[in-house]
Amino acid sequence: MYGGVNLDWLEVSIEVPSEFVEPLSHIFFRYGFKGVSIETTQESSENITQQKDSFSSKLTTYLLKDQTLEEKFGYIDVSVKLISQLGSIGKIQTKDIKNEDWDEIWKKHFPLLRIGKYSVIVPNWIEYESTEEEIVVRLEPGMAFGTGHHPTTKGCIEFLEDIVRKGDRIIDIGCGSAVLLILGCKYGAFDSVGIDIDQFAVQGAKSNVSMNDLDGQIFIYENSVEDFKTQDSFDICVVNVSAEVVVDNFNYVENLLNQGGYFIASGFMKNKLNFIRDKIKLSRFKIVKEKDLEGWITLLLRKEDN
Repeated sequence: MYGGVNLDWLEVSIEVPSEFVEPLSHIFFRYGFKGVSIETTQESSENITQQKDSFSSKLTTYLLKDQTLEEKFGYIDVSVKLISQLGSIGKIQTKDIKNEDWDEIWKKHFPLLRIGKYSVIVPNWIEYESTEEEIVVRLEPGMAFGTGHHPTTKGCIEFLEDIVRKGDRIIDIGCGSAVLLILGCKYGAFDSVGIDIDQFAVQGAKSNVSMNDLDGQIFIYENSVEDFKTQDSFDICVVNVSAEVVVDNFNYVENLLNQGGYFIASGFMKNKLNFIRDKIKLSRFKIVKEKDLEGWITLLLRKEDN
């Protein structure tokens, strides 16, 4: 039942190589209901051409079968066709879902998630009694890239667990659901900032911040890096978007961070690592640690003296 009307759903999914996960996930998120699930699979399907040691991701969203269905599916279809001009991707797969089954099917994409030593991400529909040691974040899952279910988010969370000190200030460029900022503040950070260019992500991030009673500590802005002006400095910066966005923002992040501050860089796969390392050599950052989770890389960098 949706809006007082009993309507069915269309499940829409596609398998794509890593370089197309970010742009297509935003398309699925924009036109799908409640967002997009992103599942990483080690072996590519018969619908996609990749090398054996590469990875593919399956994107899934749901469209309500109402008067907007044709238009929304059309936008997704056109976007897939445009991106397919840049490289090989899978074909769109669809499945009819009965209304009475949809809610449970959607929820299966977002189980309770334990990450690192003591972090637990709990969807807002699950009742959970935490232990004294656990740090719990409650979220309205929508975009799995930003809810802990994607390897890059897991890598960022594990590094944050290790480095956040009481009173640290964090900035997250491309903050998505704000899960990293919420956990950072629960680890001891304060007065932190998230920016994102997607208005729907910003709305979801603000809602998640409120759900965790952190409105006075985390501030979310709908801005690009170019348009976001601040005189503040930070102890930790996170960029979990793509290799290109990480590299393009080295100078910007250098200027934002205090001396000795940490830069957590993620959102790319192993085949981009040498490209990133070469760029790091030209910056003031040094690699402290690297994580490889299912072929996705997360780097912990530290700002050094000139």
